[in-house]
Order: sequence, then C-alpha cells, then structure tokens
Amino acid sequence: MSKSFYPRIAFMNLKKNHKIYVPYLLTCIFTVMLFYALNAISKNNGLAEIRGGRSLPVVMGWVTVVAGGFALIFLFYTNSFLIKQRKKELGLYQVLGMDKKNLSVMMLWETLITAAASLGAGLLLGLALGKLMFLILLKIIHFPVTLGFTIEPEALFQTVELFLAAFALNLVYNLVQVRGARLSEMVGASRAGEKEPKGKWLITLIGLAALGSGYYIAQTADSPLTAVNVFFFAVILVIIGTYMLFISGSIVLLKLLKKNKRYYYKTRHFTAVSGMLYRMKQNAAGLANICIMSTAVIVVLSLCVCLYAGIEDSMDTQYPRDVTVCVPDGSEEGRAEAEQVISACAEEADVTVEEQTGYRSFLLPCMLREGKAMFGNAMTFQDEANFTEYYRGMILIPVEDYNRAAGADETLAPGEALIYAPEDDYTYDSILLGDAPYQVKEVLENIPLISGGQMANVINVVYVVLPDVESVEELAVKYGFSSEELNHVSYYSWFDLDGEAEAREAMVRSLEERIAEVSPDAYVQYKEDSREWTYAMNGGALFIGIFVGALFLLSTVLLIYYKQISEGYDDRENYQIMQKVGMDRREVRRTIRSQILAVFFLPLLGAFLHVAFAFRVMAMLLEIMYVADVTLFLLCTIGVTAVFTVFYVAVYMITSREYYRIVR
Repeated sequence: MSKSFYPRIAFMNLKKNHKIYVPYLLTCIFTVMLFYALNAISKNNGLAEIRGGRSLPVVMGWVTVVAGGFALIFLFYTNSFLIKQRKKELGLYQVLGMDKKNLSVMMLWETLITAAASLGAGLLLGLALGKLMFLILLKIIHFPVTLGFTIEPEALFQTVELFLAAFALNLVYNLVQVRGARLSEMVGASRAGEKEPKGKWLITLIGLAALGSGYYIAQTADSPLTAVNVFFFAVILVIIGTYMLFISGSIVLLKLLKKNKRYYYKTRHFTAVSGMLYRMKQNAAGLANICIMSTAVIVVLSLCVCLYAGIEDSMDTQYPRDVTVCVPDGSEEGRAEAEQVISACAEEADVTVEEQTGYRSFLLPCMLREGKAMFGNAMTFQDEANFTEYYRGMILIPVEDYNRAAGADETLAPGEALIYAPEDDYTYDSILLGDAPYQVKEVLENIPLISGGQMANVINVVYVVLPDVESVEELAVKYGFSSEELNHVSYYSWFDLDGEAEAREAMVRSLEERIAEVSPDAYVQYKEDSREWTYAMNGGALFIGIFVGALFLLSTVLLIYYKQISEGYDDRENYQIMQKVGMDRREVRRTIRSQILAVFFLPLLGAFLHVAFAFRVMAMLLEIMYVADVTLFLLCTIGVTAVFTVFYVAVYMITSREYYRIVR
C-alpha cells in the first residue's frame, strides 16, 4: 500500500459520513475556541487592575478547569455515538480484506485529521474572537477599555494538550470497540436492538419519591439561610429522580399504554409506542441527560442575567446611603469625634452631607424560640435541630440613640425594651436576653433607622431598643464573640453626599485616612466603590454564565441531533417494512412525528417542571446576593426559557427533517 492510502481513505470516510462528522467537528472547533478564549482571559494580568476584579482570574481559572473536564466527558460521550453508527461500515472493510491492524491505522488517520482541523480552526477562531470576547467582558463589568487582549502561550499549550488528550482517549476507545467485536457483530450492528426492557415499579416509585422530596424541600425552605443548606441536597434528589423516572418510569408508562387496547391498537400509537419501548433503556438515559442539561442552562443563565440586571437594586439594598462609617468606639466621645471628622472632611472637599443618620449598636447572633420569647448567643445552639429556622440577628440600640435618629421621645425604665421585628410576628409581652428578662413596652411597626442590610437579606433581623448604652454594653460583653475588640458597642453613621463626583471621591478618601486616626479598626464604605466591585463580580458571573450556558446548550443540541440520527438509522428498516405491509407515507410521517415529538419535548417539559419548582429556592438564594426583586427574576427566567425554547424548537425542526429523510 502507498503511504497516501490511509490518509486518502480516512478523508473519504469522513466526507462520506459528513452527516455525523460535520456536527461533531463543528462542536470540537467551537469548544476549542471557547476554552482557549476563557483560558487566555483568565491569564490576562490586566484584570488585577480592575477594582473588585482581582477575584475574576481565580474564578475564571476554576471555570476553565471545569470546562476542560466537561469537554473531555462530552467529546467522549458524543464519540460513542459515532463509533456505534460506523461499526457496520468498519465490519464491511474487514469483509473486503482489511484486518484490524489496517483498520486501526485508518482510524488513527481519521483522528489525526479531525484533531488537526479542530485545533487549527478552533485556535484561529479563539485568537480572532478572543479579543471580542474580552471587550465584551470589559463592557459588561463597566470597565474602560484600557486593557489589551494578548496571545497567551500558556493558554495555547494547555488547550492543545487538553484536546489532544481528548482525541487520544476517543481513539483508544474506538480501537477497543473494534478490536473486541466479532465480525458478525459489526456487520449486524445497525440491526442490533435491545430486548424490550422490563418496567420496574420499585425504581419508578423510588424515582417519584426522590423527585417529590426534592420538590418538597425546595418549596418548604422558609429563609435564604435554609435555602443555602438544602439547595444542593434538593438538586441531587431531583437528578436521581429524573434518571429513575426516565429510565424506569417511562417504561412503566409505555407498558401501561400498551395494555390500554383502545389507545394502543391504533396505527400511529401502535408503531410509536412499540418503537419507543423497544429501545427505551438506551433512549431514557440520553433523555434524562437532555432534561438535566436543559434545566442547568435555564437556571444558570436566569440567575446570572438577574444578578446583572438587578445590580442597581442590590446596591440600594446594601447601601441605602452613599457612605457608611463604622467606629468601634461607641462612647459618647468616640461618636462626637467621628461626627467632627465627617463634617471637617466634607467642608474641605466642598461637598454637602445629607440625610445623615447615626446610632450606637451591637449585633448579636441569637435564637428566637418558637412559643417562647428567648434570645441568647446563637453560637451555643448551633448544633440543635431547626437551627436555621430560629436563627436571628439581633441589633441592640440604646434608647437615646433611637430617639436622636428617629426624632422620638421614648423613655424606658430599667428592665423595659422596644421591639421591632420586620420579618417575625412578635406577639410576646416579654423577652429574655440571655438570663436577663425584659418587659416589652411596645412592638414597633416601623423604625426609621438604617438596617445596615448586609445581614438582613441572609437572616431575619430583630431590633431591640434598651434603656441605656450600659445595658447594650453588658450584653455585648457577656454574649458577644470572644475577641476582646468586638465586645464593644460601635457607632454607625450613614449619609449621602451632594457635590461633584471628584469632590465626593476626594472626601471619602480623606475620610478613610482621618477616621483611621480616631480608631485603627474604623472603616468607611463608599457606595461607588462597591458598585464597581459588584459590576466586576456580577458582570463576570454573567460572562461565565453565558460561556457555561453555551457549552451546555451545545451539548444538548448535539445530543438531540445524534439521538435522532441514530434512531433514524435504527428505524429505517422497520418503517420500510411498515410501508410494504400497507402503511402509506402519510401514516409513516404521522407516526414519525408522534415519536419525535415525544422524544424531543418530554425532556423540555421536564426541564420546565424542574425550573418551576426551583424558582422559589433560587429567588431566596438571590436574596443572599441582595437581589430581592422576585418580579425581575421571574421576567429573567421567562426570557431565558423563551430563548432556550426557540433554540430547542429549531433543533427539532432540523432533526425531524433529517430523521424523515433517513427512514423514508
């Protein structure tokens, strides 16, 4: 044989099998491009210049690792479809005189051609479009375009190494499949079907129980803190339930339909149910994968889009005022000195302080017992059952500071307190703070104080107004954390600034320096600084979400395409027999449409159901990230679902035509 024989026959094989190899090749190219671009961006040193962007390279680095692992698994999974479709062809080569060594050399050349085309085109596109993706990232995070996208040699080498490993793994798998199969098995591979599977009621019931339990957990989470604890457990239960119901439950359902004579003994129902039931064990695992990946695409993109769209709302939730100042020294002298520094810095920068509110307080983690008004240090109860249900944040405020901030004139005798519990229906006439009982003088309906909302969206907060600062200090020392410097009442001040942007910035920077002279542990939070950090984080999350969503969407599309192509080749002979025994083309088309609709849209309906039940717990998780607008999240979820459905239906239209061309 000439040296060019194997390359020529390998190229001819790829060309002849273009229906199954072109989608695979395009997927490889797209995956290489995305992986290189993300990897190159994660290694761009300029990201460290972005305020709040120092964590972006780390996050993108981890996402790159995950994407690489996903690429290995996904390309291996799709390769298994390819080798299955080609077994008969490879068997015929053996009939014509090629031995398995010759087949191995031919398959090696096919892999080399595929790898070269994938890496060459993928890296070229990655280099060409990587800068565009980088500019999109900078635009999303609202960073001025001052950074350049450079070729990263390390990213190039890592991309080549990863995908060469993926192609080598696929080649080894293909060689094992060919070398381990008998000639008769390979020639008859296209006809090899599975025995009709048995419907296992026990697995079906376990699947229903797992799915129902996951849904129940998601619907009964009553706080964001609870949602964090139960989310991953609920996801695992839903995944287990989905696989069990698709693998066994679908068979049980089809067998029930088969037993229903009025339904089953109709031409289109008979052929559709029989065809799906005959190979359902193989189909079901793929359908479950499609359902889970479709759910992942919708959930990930909905969360990321909502996080980005709700940035301004989250900023208002976290920072009701432009500036927050905290001074650990809660004495009257410390408060007065902090106010003096704020006024001096504002005057020097020629800005006006507006809407200023300030008070001394202490935040104590505690437990609110059901049926008994008792607060205490929550750290002593963290191992108890229902910890997240009873866990609260308690803000202790002296009455004089409450009066000053609220413009009120309340007086409290020793042993009296005012309560404000916005998230709880507090109906008790007393409260036990540690071992000290207090009589509740009044349950306030509103409190005109800044919540300092960083805890408010994660846990429920209760405000307790006490007779004097000494009462607050006593509880702070007795039930606070062990660090001595934290066992003191702190002074907080919130205010807006009116003036030019540069003047406001200068005032805050001056305030940061001078407030540290008052107390080394004092800090200043500026809303604009946090806005830049939030845009960097949430914008980065959106960028990564789009990347991950694109990978999952591509995987879903390719799985659907190969499944329909595979089913078409398996069904071709059966439908030809049906036409020979009397079914016309119209009936065949109707039967095909019935089966394809079921195979295609059952996973999509399952994904819709998963997303609907996950919506509540996902909305709670968003609250932890200070996005509490449920309507916004609903609109984002509906929008992402609609776009995904359009892609899904487009794939249905394309593959249904391909399926019919194959079987007719």
